[in-house]
Amino acid sequence: MFGQIGLRADSPSTNKATGTALGGLSGSLSAAIPARLGLSARIRMPFYLVPGDLLFLSPMYFLDRDRYTQMAITAADGGLIPWQLGWNTRFGRFQFILGREIGATWFGWAGDAELAAPAASPGNPGRVVNYKSIFLDFPIFEYRPYRAFSSNQSSEVVFQLFAGVDFPYDYYVTNPPGAPSVDLDPVYSVGLRMSFDWRYYLK
Repeated sequence: MFGQIGLRADSPSTNKATGTALGGLSGSLSAAIPARLGLSARIRMPFYLVPGDLLFLSPMYFLDRDRYTQMAITAADGGLIPWQLGWNTRFGRFQFILGREIGATWFGWAGDAELAAPAASPGNPGRVVNYKSIFLDFPIFEYRPYRAFSSNQSSEVVFQLFAGVDFPYDYYVTNPPGAPSVDLDPVYSVGLRMSFDWRYYLK
């Protein structure tokens, strides 16, 4: 299990507003989701039967330490759900991890992000919208093709298939002045993440 905090910087999405008046805008405003910066956090916690159960059962550690330790060991290997067990093969380790990890990113914490929206009616200029959003991602499947460790360091490569949803809030039109407001809907996505994890342990 682990918890982490950090900064996340997204480049503009490749989905452009081509074929509309927004397509002529410079910079990243013509992207469906422009470049943005956010504060991120992530937590990973194995579960015995349902997500979060080891946390709620943590007082059990002081009542029956051996039993709780055994439950934690079982949870780390996949818990009681058969399809959550890890598969160790000659090509690496595969595992369904839905419910074991969640990530969140708060965009707009250091100043509102901006995007371009279509005009309220034909013939009017497009609108610039300031907004904040929170992006949640839920890893579904994990593949670890490589792992090495020694007495003082370890390294591994991890691929994760994940689903995500971006919830916008606190949005308002900044330009042109007096333009009608817009309604921003959640954006759903599926992605593939690759990470390289290297750690050095001080003695």
